[in-house]
Amino acid sequence: MLPLSLIIAIITASLIITFLMFWLGIKGKTLDDHPVCKKCKYDLSGFNHPLPSPSLKCPECGHPLTSQSNIQVGNKHKNKPLIISSIIILIAIIALPVWASFNYDWTAQKPIWLLRFEAKHPDQFKTSRKSLLQLIGYISIDQTSHAQTLAAFDDAIEMIRNDDVLYDNLWSDVIAHVFEKNLASTEEAEQYAQAFLDSLIVKCRKTVLQDHVIAISIRSNKDRGHIESAAIYLPIEVTAAAGNNKPHNFGEIAGVEHVGFYMNLHLSDQWLGKLPLGEHDLKLNLKFSPSLYDGENKPFAIVHRELNFKVNVISPDQIDTYTSTVKGAEHKAAAENAAKRIKITRQASDDEEENPEYVSLVTTINFNELPAGLAHDVYLSNGEQEKRIGAYTVSKKGKAGHMYHEEVPASFVGEREKLDIILRPHVKIIFESTDQNDFLDETLILKDIKITER
Repeated sequence: MLPLSLIIAIITASLIITFLMFWLGIKGKTLDDHPVCKKCKYDLSGFNHPLPSPSLKCPECGHPLTSQSNIQVGNKHKNKPLIISSIIILIAIIALPVWASFNYDWTAQKPIWLLRFEAKHPDQFKTSRKSLLQLIGYISIDQTSHAQTLAAFDDAIEMIRNDDVLYDNLWSDVIAHVFEKNLASTEEAEQYAQAFLDSLIVKCRKTVLQDHVIAISIRSNKDRGHIESAAIYLPIEVTAAAGNNKPHNFGEIAGVEHVGFYMNLHLSDQWLGKLPLGEHDLKLNLKFSPSLYDGENKPFAIVHRELNFKVNVISPDQIDTYTSTVKGAEHKAAAENAAKRIKITRQASDDEEENPEYVSLVTTINFNELPAGLAHDVYLSNGEQEKRIGAYTVSKKGKAGHMYHEEVPASFVGEREKLDIILRPHVKIIFESTDQNDFLDETLILKDIKITER
């Protein structure tokens, strides 16, 4: 694309040439040297009186012919093709910039304040993402002032907290540049860490099984786009207390660093086993502190987020009261047909070279549009033996993909090119999800899944 200054120069030169053409067309060509009325262009060559004269008037229009300035020398013929051409060119010169203005990328010409405004309003400006990219470009090469960079940082924090607008992950680049350039003060680092913690959606299962686990899910607050700890790694310390139990530290989880982040934190069965049957208050505390952060440019700030839930602890003989099942060959067939993108991949690994008796298999399973939820143990089968590789849970309306990485005996695979995947219902697995209460009480068999090599 041509530079804007060159485009303006071309348009200016074209306008000058066009007006010159128009003037020449209007002026026309002189055909003779006859005297002509300057007003109506009447040929005065038939007059028997000398011109100009104080008492004479044009016989056609009555215009005084008292001075030479009222008389034109020669009949002139206007150059109509030149006039028409100049008008057409003038219209084109005016129309083309108007058309081009809708197609020209003005992003690089916009001031910083306008880039920030458009970037914060993706629902109002189609150029919002371009403006954000331009802003990041300016920040990365130090073409913004200290105040402008921190203002963009504040915008990023605002976008994290704004649940009404889709979060564009490019805002994380703004935050990253601020920390990389050591521009963030303790207060600003604390604002970011707190906004990050507050943005997480945390769910807790309401009904839990005694001597089992309390399922807690932590995920980003956007279905598309996500809040991530791109600038500073944010490990989170999780502490929980329920009933009369003392607060217990369940260790550290990694920061939310990728799209669609979703994790289940299973509070230990030993801890839960101390809770009597019935309803209890569960207090969950998420904490970030500099002591957990090993990177450079530490943001010296401690932030907390406390959440309160109610959990109802039940015994195994109460499971049927809080769960429901779906059965039938029709539902079984529908579920097996809903399996998509099923893969078994054999991966080469260092362990396999050191211990050739085992091979590494990665199994991927996806289901869409299920007739009921799944709460199943997952097995690989070679027709003679079975190997449990994990569990699969998903609600009826949910869409979930699971990946299992398992070391299996080499003899289990042998020379086989295909294996079966078997999913067997296991009601306790429901209690390892946060909101699922129904499941398909049928064994699913996905036959002859080809083993691919990586």
